[in-house]
Amino acid sequence: MKKSGAKRIQLTMNRRILYSVLIAVAVTVILLSGINSVFLHNTSMDTALNNYSEINRLTGKYVDEAITNAEKGINRLVFGSEFQRALLRYEVERGIEDIEVLRYNLKEVLANSLIESDLYSGIISNVIVFDTEGRYIASMRDYRQDADISGEAWKSAAEENKGRAWWVETHKDANNTHLKYANVISVAKMLYSTELSSENPKYGQCIGYVLVHINEQDFAKLYIDMAYGETGRLCVINEEGIIISDGDKTKIGETLDPNYLSAKNTTEYSINNGRKYILSNSYNKSTGWMLAGMVETKELTVAAQNQWLSFAVIAVVIFILIVLVMNYASKRITKPLAELQDQMKKVEQGNFSIQLEKNYSVAEIDDLIHGFGIMVKKLDELVENVYESGKREQQLKLYVTEARLKLLQNQMNPHFLYNTLDAISWLASLSGQDGISRMVNSLGEILRASVKMDTFVSNVEVELNLLKKYLYIQNVRHGDKLAVSVMADESVYDCEILKFMLQPFVENAIVHGIKETGEQLSISIKIEPRGEYLVSEVSDNGRGMDARSQEQLFKEKESNERTTGTGCVNVFNRLNLVYPERFFCEVKSIQGRGSRITIKIPLVAVKVKNRNKS
Repeated sequence: MKKSGAKRIQLTMNRRILYSVLIAVAVTVILLSGINSVFLHNTSMDTALNNYSEINRLTGKYVDEAITNAEKGINRLVFGSEFQRALLRYEVERGIEDIEVLRYNLKEVLANSLIESDLYSGIISNVIVFDTEGRYIASMRDYRQDADISGEAWKSAAEENKGRAWWVETHKDANNTHLKYANVISVAKMLYSTELSSENPKYGQCIGYVLVHINEQDFAKLYIDMAYGETGRLCVINEEGIIISDGDKTKIGETLDPNYLSAKNTTEYSINNGRKYILSNSYNKSTGWMLAGMVETKELTVAAQNQWLSFAVIAVVIFILIVLVMNYASKRITKPLAELQDQMKKVEQGNFSIQLEKNYSVAEIDDLIHGFGIMVKKLDELVENVYESGKREQQLKLYVTEARLKLLQNQMNPHFLYNTLDAISWLASLSGQDGISRMVNSLGEILRASVKMDTFVSNVEVELNLLKKYLYIQNVRHGDKLAVSVMADESVYDCEILKFMLQPFVENAIVHGIKETGEQLSISIKIEPRGEYLVSEVSDNGRGMDARSQEQLFKEKESNERTTGTGCVNVFNRLNLVYPERFFCEVKSIQGRGSRITIKIPLVAVKVKNRNKS
């Protein structure tokens, strides 16, 4: 009976697999043959049209992105604060200061700004800056220093464009000694002073002009390799159809045949000299130019027709092969599955002692049987481990209870210290020792803040108050040997800062900086915003550190090393947890002259409860 059942299951699965494959392949072959015979022509034409349209769209998008990136790079250059200040200084002081000194300064700033604006990479060949009267000031590469563009048409166009980029069609610039005889496409822009300041008399006014050259050969490389086949062609034209850029340089300046021109951002057919073409173009709003493409239809449709014919032949051959292969493969699959089903029934009855053949030469079935064997083994082990798991659970509950009792006991110690310090402060006050009372109160506040770590961050005002209490204690101890100055911009009082971030560095400076000669130790603490960061600096005129000490300042100490730098390591580790990969620590020190610690964290506003009370 079992053998008969296994055979019945095997036959059922075998038939289902064969019937499914036969139906799927037969329907596919029939449908593809019908489409091939009835709709081959229209389909191939539509495919050619869509494919060519997509190719030109992507090419146009690539050219558009290059144009946009060039304009963005120019904006990053001309609106950069350093470049603005240098050009403004040139415009304001050129009748006062040495003109060559001002030119040299602007050229240096231009070089730095070009790197920051990423204009050295890409298709930009030269960047030239002129003053408001059209005289040359500085350039990225060689340019005639006596050049005067006051009469150039592009200068007037840039003025009418009021600060927006004006694209100049292909031309030769005799002043451009870097590419004197080469065709260049240019971008012109009138520059306005954008720095809003009472010291800027030119705010909102023109302070110069910038001319950016792009070698036409480099510009053509953006699209020329995307021309399709032997009859395909791509070129850039203006709104009048005049060719601005082309792979064939002799065509530049000519007017494109209207038969090769389609409407903006469209793809359509055209017949010229008895030949059928597909025309496609992409319009760019920034320049007003179009990337025009054309290719003979036959070059696209022949490949599509051959593809469909080949596919139909291959489908028939595959149909025959699949029938033969699936008949054999289905038998290889159904037999081990039937045996596996019998073993599963044994496991359902609680019998975990099963035996299965492990090699059927079918990787998936072998993996399935192997996985089933592992599962049965683990179920057997799980039953054996239930009792032990219950015992471990009871023991774990006992450990949790003991841990809670120890936590409650440890919470009593800080409260005992607070109460003791309050009692000492009260006795000192009754005895007229106000200094001792204030010192004890400061110590109590610091202890309370250090223990109450319900959050990792505070704000600058609260942190400075705690730091001043610590400094009061140190001033009582060291007297005139210690001088500390704290400078913090009130605008950052509500900004987020790590708790006890500065105190370990101040303590480190005092411990290592107080000199036995009696010479005064000066410590300066400064907190200010810089861009998107809150910058804190602790500097002193103490002994300084050697290179090894600077390197080890933020690293964990070995157990046998001195522990005076533990607080600095603690701060670094907490910064790494709270601001992972968003903070910066720097140590600068000269032995015998002092040290400076700089910490940068993200500038974030935060509200702290009971800020004034703290």
